[in-house]
Amino acid sequence: MRQISSPFPSCGKTCDADLFLPESAVRPPVIIITHGLGHPRFMATMRYAGHLIESGYAVFLFDYRNYAFSEGDIRNLVDPVSQLDDIRAALVHIRSLDLVDTTRIVLCGISLAGGYALSIAAEDKEISCVICMIPVICPAACFKSKGILYSLPYCLLTWYDRIRAKLGVKPFYLPMIISPDHLADFQNPDFYPGYAFDCPSVRAKKSVHFVGITNLSTGRSIVWNNLVPFRSMKNILQYEAVSALPEVTCPVLVIAAEQDTIMPFNLLKQKLAGCSRAEVISYAGNHFNVADSRVCDRMMPEIMRFLEKSGLMPAGSAGKTEIHHV
Repeated sequence: MRQISSPFPSCGKTCDADLFLPESAVRPPVIIITHGLGHPRFMATMRYAGHLIESGYAVFLFDYRNYAFSEGDIRNLVDPVSQLDDIRAALVHIRSLDLVDTTRIVLCGISLAGGYALSIAAEDKEISCVICMIPVICPAACFKSKGILYSLPYCLLTWYDRIRAKLGVKPFYLPMIISPDHLADFQNPDFYPGYAFDCPSVRAKKSVHFVGITNLSTGRSIVWNNLVPFRSMKNILQYEAVSALPEVTCPVLVIAAEQDTIMPFNLLKQKLAGCSRAEVISYAGNHFNVADSRVCDRMMPEIMRFLEKSGLMPAGSAGKTEIHHV
């Protein structure tokens, strides 16, 4: 595996990114994996990326503006409009590279980015296929389904933080959930090449986690945390991918969690009725179990089957992959 630092510009800022290439591959198909709400690219993506690289694919991982090593003013701000622009900029960048087959591009989005992948595929007909993992495609409908007692405190705190934004006051933050598997990944020195992570378990305070991340090639270090500005909530609730579904013409694989409390499984299946190209598979678990090695091991053969069915097997591949823990 070869790892190439491959940052790109987006709306006047720089998004940090890595391009991973399989050994001895010549212009392989490329899979762009976009991370979910509140998490940088180091979380939940690399286990799947490792298997795909071993199977002959190039994998492109990047952070949106305001995340990790990417530039931005309000850290961890979730803004679907800006993040969709970042994905468009990533596609422009990928299509300028000679190292990959730019006619065979796969978009893979996790959580909220699963909706992003569908939105982009609806407008960009050169996307070969889409893989959506635990996609959140209608945040407002999910939020309303939880009832007023759940929703009201979040609404009040969101408006409070938006008033702070108008006054130029620093954000009021919400800690995002981090699964134990994510934390365990950070303690594995080999799980994401080229970077070193300190042990987050000893630096956690209540539900807030602080993770030191060092780029070993540049020596640059940051301290990442799982705090997301409450002002993000309004941005999230104004986004939905459902209206774009009829315009998606490429094959779509949806990986859903049967006990998902963020994007309920039945609601997801109902909303996906508008996407004729969507194939839905599921695992027994919750939204955050997608990062579990056992879930990954079960889903990878399905992903490889889907890619083969979509005509996207790398040159020289026998159409079969063996699963090894990364």
